[in-house]
Amino acid sequence: MSAYQSLVALYQQSRPLTKIRSVLLWDTRVVMPPGAAEERARMMRSLDQAISAQLKMVPVEKLLEEAAHEDLNPWDRENLRLIGRDYVRHRATPDTLAQELNAVAFAGRSLWARAKAENNWALMQPVFSDIIAAERKKIKLLADKLGIQPYEVCLFDFVRGYTTASLEDIMVWAMTRLSPRVKARQPSKPVNLPRISDAKQLRICQALLDGLGFDFMRGRLDISSKAFHIATDEDSRIGLKPVPNNIWATISSAVHEMGHSMHRLHCPRNYVAQPVGSPGDFALREAMAFIWQVHAARTPEFISHTALVIRDIAKKDIAPQELYDVAWAPTRGPERSRADPAAYLLHIGIRMQLEQELLIEGRDVATVPRRWAELYDQWLGVEVPDNASGCLQDIHWYKGAFGYFPAYALGHMYAAALMQKAESELPELRLSLGGGIGHPLAAWLQSNIYQYANLQSGRMTVENALDAPLNVDGFLDRLIK
Repeated sequence: MSAYQSLVALYQQSRPLTKIRSVLLWDTRVVMPPGAAEERARMMRSLDQAISAQLKMVPVEKLLEEAAHEDLNPWDRENLRLIGRDYVRHRATPDTLAQELNAVAFAGRSLWARAKAENNWALMQPVFSDIIAAERKKIKLLADKLGIQPYEVCLFDFVRGYTTASLEDIMVWAMTRLSPRVKARQPSKPVNLPRISDAKQLRICQALLDGLGFDFMRGRLDISSKAFHIATDEDSRIGLKPVPNNIWATISSAVHEMGHSMHRLHCPRNYVAQPVGSPGDFALREAMAFIWQVHAARTPEFISHTALVIRDIAKKDIAPQELYDVAWAPTRGPERSRADPAAYLLHIGIRMQLEQELLIEGRDVATVPRRWAELYDQWLGVEVPDNASGCLQDIHWYKGAFGYFPAYALGHMYAAALMQKAESELPELRLSLGGGIGHPLAAWLQSNIYQYANLQSGRMTVENALDAPLNVDGFLDRLIK
């Protein structure tokens, strides 16, 4: 067995533990009784330690050196590079720090839902202080060992092909252009949608996702306290959080998570257990969710189909125009998940600025609610009424996912450009969406995105699909119009 084959075998051996962790996390979010949280935390820590230990049980460094001289095809060569990248990060993080990071992240994830529900920053602040302290240790250590800028340690696992400076250039330019126009908007006229039970919302979403192409033989949709998705190689789980008086918000969230799941399930099977066979960086992953949620699902054709499904299942007559008005209403409120695409970038820019202040500049955790409100007033011109719709609204920081938010901004840009390209090449796309059928778009994504998995950065994959460089100014122009 060659050195490279030995490395591939190592990753295949660790894959079952990673799959077990994913399914266990789904169970934690969907069916675990609250009193089991401490025991579950111990189980997750044991799994994380076992996964990390497998990478340290064999002479990976020696195998990497030997494999570098082997004659490999482009996929195997990139896989080798990604294995080396993972190994360097694991070796640079002491076991004690890795255990600390896992422990505080699980504590934060377990407490967050309660703190948000109770609008209780005081409950969350001590655990968040521990999370920030551990993250600062990690950043200081890895920035030195990896030879990168401090904030790029946060980006390391989520975004490929960007530096802190290049991301800041994009975000500052976008926020400077968008902020005055978003602030100047008049509030949209509220549309009151009928109340629909959770059970019927679940059935509506199941019917819509089935038509769009979600494979219920390899996936499931369950009611949860939070919208999310978890996928292994052949098993995709989506958590649905119904909004009783806004069926469109529920549908939009379900379609977003479906986009993630379809991306994961359609990566190349022959590299599925390897880093190169993953769905790519997280900016690309978010693009694959946004292209369905923000673009395909909000076409007039799909909205008309959705109104029919709601009528058939919930026996509620909602005019397609009412759904359309809700889907396209300009919103600049305090919550990211309800923002329209233009305001959305401002929400992301605020989070990117504040997490750098916390992690790099040493901002006191106690000042987070006040600083959050200041930035929302500065960039969006909105008042933050409470912490539940302010600094507690997202789980990301409270599970240690710093550096993820820029992936949302880039994903929005990628998705807009890809949908424009797909529509230019698929004249039948709107017609198929009008029948609730997602196959033409899914097939186009398979040919242009899914099949390339993590072979290159998300931006390179997108630009290859576009046959052109990504045009940030063009994206902003369309948002402004």
